[in-house]
Amino acid sequence: MNRRVSIGLVCALAGTAATLDPGGVFAQSGRTVQHSLGFTIEVGDLAKVDVTDAGFRILPEGVADVRSPPTIDVLFHVEALPGPLAESRRVDGRTVDYDIEAVTVGSGGTEYTLTVRLPMCGSVFELRHHEQCEFCGEPDFAAGWAIVASAACEQDGG
Repeated sequence: MNRRVSIGLVCALAGTAATLDPGGVFAQSGRTVQHSLGFTIEVGDLAKVDVTDAGFRILPEGVADVRSPPTIDVLFHVEALPGPLAESRRVDGRTVDYDIEAVTVGSGGTEYTLTVRLPMCGSVFELRHHEQCEFCGEPDFAAGWAIVASAACEQDGG
């Protein structure tokens, strides 16, 4: 295979991988999950949700063979966290602090982590959405933002 064909093939496969987006199943319409700490989030029907003491770990179904699957960790902190994050934006009528960290490591591509924090239910809601992508650039984190938009207190719906 000549060099021009192999570069074209790599670019085509990278485009296909970006289109398949294993993290996209997080954001599909789905179900509401409740945590005993007093908050709820909405996740896609195809998302696997593990309950932890502090929140949830969310993975797309069927990623057992993926070396670095996208993950979303939702944590609920009763203690204040260190200072605000670098950026802020409006999400579903709320102002939230966020930061995106990019770390270039190894052959799997750049690892991106979106961290979002907002006061909620008298505590601090924190989301960490992690994705690794070799040829597709910074992800849009649509699934993480959708979960932030859906976050609510059980007792009053917001």
